[in-house]
Amino acid sequence: MSRILVFSPYARIKFTTNYEMTIARACQTRGAEIKYVLCDGMLAECDMRLFTRTSVGRPFDICTSCQAEAKANLESAELSYDWLSKYVTPEEQREVFQWAQGLSPEEFPGARFRGHPLGEWIVSSIASYFRVAEIDMEDWETVTVSRGFLQAAAVTCIGLERLLEEWRPDSLLILNGRWSVLRVAFNLARQRGVRVLVYERGNSPGAISVVENETCISAVPFEKFWSAWSNVPLSKNELDSVVTWIANRRFQNSSADIHFASAPEGSAKFRAKLGLSPTRKLIALYSSSTDEYGGETDGAYPFPSQEVWIEKVIDWASRRTDCDLVIRTHPCLSGKGVGYRSTKMIEWFQSLKSRLPVNVKLIMPDEVLSSYDLMVAADLGLSYGSTAGIEMMALGKPIVLGSRLPPYRAVSEVLQLESETELESVLDHAITLKPDRKYRRAAFRYIYRFFVHMQVPFGLVSMDSAWESSLKFTTSEELAPGADEGLDRICAFLLAGSSIYRGPDAGVPAALSEEEDALHTKLDSNPEWFQLKQPSIVDLPTRIKGAVIRFARPSYRILKRIANPMVRRFKRLDERMEVS
Repeated sequence: MSRILVFSPYARIKFTTNYEMTIARACQTRGAEIKYVLCDGMLAECDMRLFTRTSVGRPFDICTSCQAEAKANLESAELSYDWLSKYVTPEEQREVFQWAQGLSPEEFPGARFRGHPLGEWIVSSIASYFRVAEIDMEDWETVTVSRGFLQAAAVTCIGLERLLEEWRPDSLLILNGRWSVLRVAFNLARQRGVRVLVYERGNSPGAISVVENETCISAVPFEKFWSAWSNVPLSKNELDSVVTWIANRRFQNSSADIHFASAPEGSAKFRAKLGLSPTRKLIALYSSSTDEYGGETDGAYPFPSQEVWIEKVIDWASRRTDCDLVIRTHPCLSGKGVGYRSTKMIEWFQSLKSRLPVNVKLIMPDEVLSSYDLMVAADLGLSYGSTAGIEMMALGKPIVLGSRLPPYRAVSEVLQLESETELESVLDHAITLKPDRKYRRAAFRYIYRFFVHMQVPFGLVSMDSAWESSLKFTTSEELAPGADEGLDRICAFLLAGSSIYRGPDAGVPAALSEEEDALHTKLDSNPEWFQLKQPSIVDLPTRIKGAVIRFARPSYRILKRIANPMVRRFKRLDERMEVS
């Protein structure tokens, strides 16, 4: 019988725990023994509270309320559970407290407990806690929180080491693998050869995002996937899904997504607002929210930080009188979509804005200017890791990547820097490049492979909003083998180690290549179409369109008289610009 450990210290987060509990129950129906472990107030500091979300101190009842909600979630799913305290003695808790209190702030980054580099494993949580890329140990609040995270990591380390040794699970199921104690669990399991499935909500509706034996911020899983699929053309349906994905991002159409962007108004209006010259080359720089990548050591980075990279790009641009540079700071830094501001990063950008050369503009996070209008207007894109980089490449434009953060670093058409010294020569070359279908083709394939294809179909849980999910099944029979293909793949990995992902079949049908070529030929002839109009009633399926019309029946005749000429006009446009 397979043994699966589910370490879920943050089980109160129901919109993600719904996925986890569904998988656990499905494995249980397949004969696995499940051990769920929850936190019962053992963590001196945790990821349930972020300083940037509220400036008040840690609530006294945070553990009580968290524990109660986690307990209720598990009991509603009829899953049994243990508390973390079961695996840590009072004497060991005192040992951990004394160890953490005895560390000086200078020792935090290299802190080790029982041989484990806990100082490294907590970095990502501290960075997200304060929403900073660099952790300031001169700040007393940062020191206090860091000490709490070290203590929590050490307690978790003791409990999970004991559990792993005594119970000997075959697999571990955890959320993200990035946050402090979750990273502790990930690393301890991998050290013992226990396979780990890391999950997050999906990047597309009706899907779940999972990786095998890597954390959620590692680019390695996608690089392996991309090496197998990058040369396979997209089919008509796959191309359609890419166009839909881009439209949803541009116009904020999906209720389950976190919405950051401002609505596009047109590149001409954008240029006018910023006073940009129509004769100079325009370069768009998209900053990233880099805090969640704190502690990631997946390869060498060409720059020590995003801030250094931006300063170097500005220095280069100041000597290029033939170019304008527009820096678009990530809108989420203002709290848009996530609810909490990145105060220190905003302060840094404000300071930067006061000392820019005349040909460099900076858009602050809360300014109502569209990143998509900038993409259309610009000749070259620069990205430190933002998805905006690959979206701009989908317009057929070249982009330069300033870090090794995003998975699209695997795309060979992306211009990449191996070292800081290459920056000027790469930018001098990149600004001479013209739009090309090779960029758009590569971006389309990346978007499909990463945001659609690599997502595992999972219709058993529905993301109803950015922060809410619901179960879409009612009986255990719906979790049985053969009932859901995506669930079967996940369970096969947890139970037997079978890979969730598959490579392409031998040979590529010629029809696929022809369909892809046809789309890009049409986009070459009319690139402005790809600015994508906001979907209208004309784009809706027939049944939905009919329902809308019937709902408006009292005014139907008047609407029909007005709408028919417009419908005919759009149909003629669609016939000329049809890409699907």
